Amino acid sequence: MGDGVSTYAAWQPTLQPTALRGPWGERWAAGLGAEKDAALALAKEATKSRFVALAPPDALSLLGADRDIERSPIDTAATFRARLAVAWDVWSWAGTHYGYAYALALTSAQIRGARFVPQYQWTPPDSRTALWSRFWVVVWTGALAVGRFTVGPWATVGGDASPFEVLVVGSFTVGDGSTVGSSMTRAQLGEIRRALAKWKNARDRVPALILADGGELVGMPGLLVGGFTVGGSAITYTLDLVVGDFVVGATPRTDPDAAWFPFIGHSNLV
Repeated sequence: MGDGVSTYAAWQPTLQPTALRGPWGERWAAGLGAEKDAALALAKEATKSRFVALAPPDALSLLGADRDIERSPIDTAATFRARLAVAWDVWSWAGTHYGYAYALALTSAQIRGARFVPQYQWTPPDSRTALWSRFWVVVWTGALAVGRFTVGPWATVGGDASPFEVLVVGSFTVGDGSTVGSSMTRAQLGEIRRALAKWKNARDRVPALILADGGELVGMPGLLVGGFTVGGSAITYTLDLVVGDFVVGATPRTDPDAAWFPFIGHSNLV
């Protein structure tokens, strides 16, 4: 194209021979040039669609399929794009505590204060020590403190551990979208469950997520888990409805080789 000409619609008429440079000839050439402009725009869009940072929003689902990354129902284009941008890095840590923490940091809630407690590292609340393939997720509220998070570039001591807060009776309204006892919404809890289900080992189960606020959680040397001190509080989330001493809808399992299966009275989050 010549100087100062940026479209085929403007340039095409200049290529017409003298005999075709009348009003109708130039309009025909401009129309032909417009078709070339449209084809060029589509070619540029198709090229950009290969790159996470440049892809249009409607191409993100295809990039997600290529990377085996599902889009959460509450993902925005920006949050989904951010997860896709580091997909291969997260995949390299799949099945590890680092990978779980990385995945939770990339959720819409941007959880940075999370610890993952395997069965063998503490005495589980249900006392079923034979169920070896389990781990609990502990998420803190407030500022990050040493020992309260899995170390990674997403976490800085003194920064926010999570956007959640533990609510006391009278500080929330049932039905306002939050889960009972905390400001975490059902959609956010669902997103956390999706992330854990995606990145954990297939054999593992997550009995519960513990949202902790206030005092230290204690339970074993070097790892702050277990009960809580006076002045602190914690809320435990599981998947099933617990009534009395059994879980509504749970199925009894007695196979000793299937340690990860749920028992009546013992729920799983994931």
